Amino acid sequence: MNRNARNTDPLTSHLAAETDQDLRRIEKLILELVQDRAFTDEDLVNMWDMAAQANLVPWHSPSGLRTRRKSLSDLELLEIVGIGKTRMGRSCRIWKVVS
Repeated sequence: MNRNARNTDPLTSHLAAETDQDLRRIEKLILELVQDRAFTDEDLVNMWDMAAQANLVPWHSPSGLRTRRKSLSDLELLEIVGIGKTRMGRSCRIWKVVS
């Protein structure tokens, strides 16, 4: 869904269009970050934080990253390749970019 704002649209429409573009950018960065590796949501957050500390990606919340990962899986760009464990011992999905 494309929400590009027209010049005649109100400011809120322009802000919404910018937000959509930022979210698509975050999803693209996630795909670049996890390319060629299997990962859990915890792994994604850890990789993202390390990249953000190196100023390679913008800071983003863990819940926001999980939401973006969900969007990528809904678009069938990520697939489940296994089940793993979190640091707390709970079951979690292992994801990989679809080949």
